[in-house]
Amino acid sequence: MITKSDIDQLEKYADRIFKSVGIDVNFTRHFVDRANDARNKKDITPSELTRLFKQSYKKYGKKIAALGADAEAVINDMKTDINMPFVLKKDGDELDLVAKTIMRKKNFMTSDPKLSFESFIVEDFLAEDKGGKNLHLEHIEDEILNYGVDGGRAALNFLRSLRDMLSGASRSSVNMTVKWDGAPAMFAGVEPETGDFFVAKKSVFNVNPKLYKTEQEIDDDLSGALNSKFKVALREFSKLGIKGVLQGDLMFTDDIETSTIDGEKYYTFQPNTIVYAAPVNSDFGRILKTSKIGIVWHTTYSGDTLQGMKASFGANIAGLKKPSSVWMDDATYKDTSGKATFTAAETEKITSILSQTGATFQKINANGLRSFLVLQGQMTGTLAGASLKTYNNSKVRAGEIISNPAAHAKGYEKWIVDSIQKQIDKVKSPAGKDKYTNMQKEYLREVKKHTKNLIQIITFQNLLVEAKMQIVKKLNSVKGLTDTFVKTKNGFKVTNPEGYVAIDRVSGGAVKLVDRMEFSYNNFTAIKAWDK
Repeated sequence: MITKSDIDQLEKYADRIFKSVGIDVNFTRHFVDRANDARNKKDITPSELTRLFKQSYKKYGKKIAALGADAEAVINDMKTDINMPFVLKKDGDELDLVAKTIMRKKNFMTSDPKLSFESFIVEDFLAEDKGGKNLHLEHIEDEILNYGVDGGRAALNFLRSLRDMLSGASRSSVNMTVKWDGAPAMFAGVEPETGDFFVAKKSVFNVNPKLYKTEQEIDDDLSGALNSKFKVALREFSKLGIKGVLQGDLMFTDDIETSTIDGEKYYTFQPNTIVYAAPVNSDFGRILKTSKIGIVWHTTYSGDTLQGMKASFGANIAGLKKPSSVWMDDATYKDTSGKATFTAAETEKITSILSQTGATFQKINANGLRSFLVLQGQMTGTLAGASLKTYNNSKVRAGEIISNPAAHAKGYEKWIVDSIQKQIDKVKSPAGKDKYTNMQKEYLREVKKHTKNLIQIITFQNLLVEAKMQIVKKLNSVKGLTDTFVKTKNGFKVTNPEGYVAIDRVSGGAVKLVDRMEFSYNNFTAIKAWDK
């Protein structure tokens, strides 16, 4: 059932995103009635309406504005079979987009222009960024705040698959890779359109991509350490015979150092927060001695154009050439000791946690969650910091464990008040202060409606974290290729790897499994590579 409150929130959201093209969104009374009509067969949901406006703006926003006053058209979501006829009306300097009606109907017939889309924005949960590029990974416990009930269910099933994998179940559909703490992210491969070899930063997939094919192009754009690192990458990675495009984390170039830790001599490199160390006389130490560059490849891209390339997690580097000047790894989790298998007692423990997680998941009100996420979606721009994810991250940064879901939900209400108060204090005009004061009251009032459901959502997230940590601790028990430390004022301190990436072999999606308390603390307190 679509309520008036749902429509009010939807209108605010649609107004906000269409504002940039000079359009104000309005709904007729018939729209609300038709949204709840039995002829839809399957109820139209608030999240589907949010998707309708989000996707139509992304694909057709400027085109809709260009239609001009009195134009009529139909927005058609081919994925959900939802159709929304609209008319544009002149209102001063703006155009009013009047949504006349809404209906779920396959093969909707109309004489008006049809603005159709299906998967313009990649919406599969446990996937990478919205364009199918591997530019950012999400924590598994955050998927419910990214994708609602579907994201929560997917996260739970993901952890069940990981449990099965570590219990030796052959039916597990999950692969595991180590999350190396490298920097910067680097792309290397062949431009499909020209066949030219290049290296690049994350701008590789921009509309106007910045590719480095020559040292002169690097000189024209980069300076300092990045300049020298990308020059080494251009020279050395061109020897590998890469056919498509690979993405990886750069680990070192000419910045390998010799350090003595607890009386033993190590080769060390520190691309970001974590210091990686290999004994000088070890097999890996001897490799480091002859290497000019090191990288961990973790994502493969394929496609006929750079813009059209799609990511697949994992990198098969078996077919690449292996010059002695390049050390590389594919990030695959390797258990050479055979220790990364749950005992019967460990399997029983994580199964118990996952059972509690599933029971809590069933208590979450799906409609309430959808409504809450619509509200969260409105917190953009100057109000982006008022979101629940930002509040959760503030606790992680402070090293505070969220142990009391009810207290955390109450604390979030204060967080909203304080976040918006910062905006009230910034503006000088009475009208501006009134605007944010009213907004503060409105958001607080709306969030309070969700308190009961939020407690269940936070409890669900906590249980996901508890199950995740059982997995992370087991993976950490296996000796890796290097020792890992963080550099402090008092010397080197032993730490675990940054974390792991779990990859679904069926969907190709991935999430990260990180001990956020340990790594975030290190991230904020350790001496970083750029502090030198």
